[in-house]
Amino acid sequence: VVEGFGALTATSGELTICGVTFVAGDGDTKTQLVRKGGTVERPADPSRGDAQFGGWYTDKGCTRAYDFASAVNESITLYAKWVNRYTVFYKDGGHDKSTMPADEKVEEGKLASRPTDPTEDGWKFKSWHLNNDYKDNPFDFDTPITENITLYAKWAKTWTVTFDSNGHGAAPASQTVELNGKAVKPADPTAEGYVFRGWYTTAACTTEFDFN
Repeated sequence: VVEGFGALTATSGELTICGVTFVAGDGDTKTQLVRKGGTVERPADPSRGDAQFGGWYTDKGCTRAYDFASAVNESITLYAKWVNRYTVFYKDGGHDKSTMPADEKVEEGKLASRPTDPTEDGWKFKSWHLNNDYKDNPFDFDTPITENITLYAKWAKTWTVTFDSNGHGAAPASQTVELNGKAVKPADPTAEGYVFRGWYTTAACTTEFDFN
């Protein structure tokens, strides 16, 4: 490896040496000397900040990928392709006891992966928003990422409605209901020798519950 050496071709008798120059950008340039007809060794992938290395190309515009299995018959210059990566930050929206997804690195123009909904006792996750006042529409995960963004979790308070069979038969499953939402009237329970008469808010069955 020759540091900072330009493209070259040298001939000595029957031996021809070609130079393969790797241009990674930001002044990072290295050259390998290769016998004509041989192949060049693929170098370790370079790194540059948050950018994603995308391979070696034969043109500056990075439209023609180089095949490292091909023979080197003349001195060539190869250019590193870089793809910008941005971060999608996930914030709990003030719910620090919730289970939050990890921040995600996304290539420019690609889509962020919709994470598993976070959870927190007593709350229901609703949606992700770009603004923490939640006045905007929920974030559309079909939107290409072109910059760093922060998504805030929107939550709704929930309550549990528990059904007690009052000593007769099996009770229906409990329901989790959003604040100001409505419980769903379950199928009537059965008990041999009894007729079900409704659901009440007290064990003495003095105040019937209105499912509306």
